[in-house]
Amino acid sequence: MDSYQRGYAPGITGLPQLAPGATVKIGNATLTTDSEAKLGPSAQATGFYASAYQWGSETIISYRGTDFDVGQGELVTSQFARDLGRGWTTFLAPTLGAQTQFGQARAFFRAVVPGSDFNDGVAYNNVIVTGHSLGGALAGYVDARANVKSFLVDPIPYGVNDNDAQRIAA
Repeated sequence: MDSYQRGYAPGITGLPQLAPGATVKIGNATLTTDSEAKLGPSAQATGFYASAYQWGSETIISYRGTDFDVGQGELVTSQFARDLGRGWTTFLAPTLGAQTQFGQARAFFRAVVPGSDFNDGVAYNNVIVTGHSLGGALAGYVDARANVKSFLVDPIPYGVNDNDAQRIAA
C-alpha cells in the first residue's frame, strides 16, 4: 500500500518522498527508487507508478493499482482515463508497447533488476513483485515472464483464458 502514498498524486500527504540519490526507511525495509526516478514523466503519462524496496537480501517491487475516488466525482478524471486506456484494456490491443502500463511495468523491472529481461530463463530468486487491482495484474504480468515470486491482491483478470492473454502479451 505504500506505493499509493508516494510519487505523483499520493494518497497521504506529508510522508517523506524520495529525493534523487536518497532512500527512505520504512520499518525494516528501505525505499530505494520509484518509477518517476527510473522512467521519468512517460510513466505518469500512462498512469503508471511503482516503487522498489530493499528488504534484507530481497528486492521488492510494488506496482500501484487504480486509485481514484468515485465518491468525489473523479470517475471521469484523467487518472481514470489513463488506467482505462493504458492499463485495463491493454489486452485488447495487439501489442504491449512502452506506452502502456504493462510496458512500463516491464521497463521498471528491467531498470530495478540490472541485466534482467523477460523470458531469459533466469530465476530471480531475490526479487518479489506485488500489487493490488491493476497493480496486481502488472505484478502478475511481470511474474509470468520474469520468473520471480509474486504476491497479488485482487488483481484484475487477464481475461477468460490466461494462456491467450500471455500469448497476446508476448
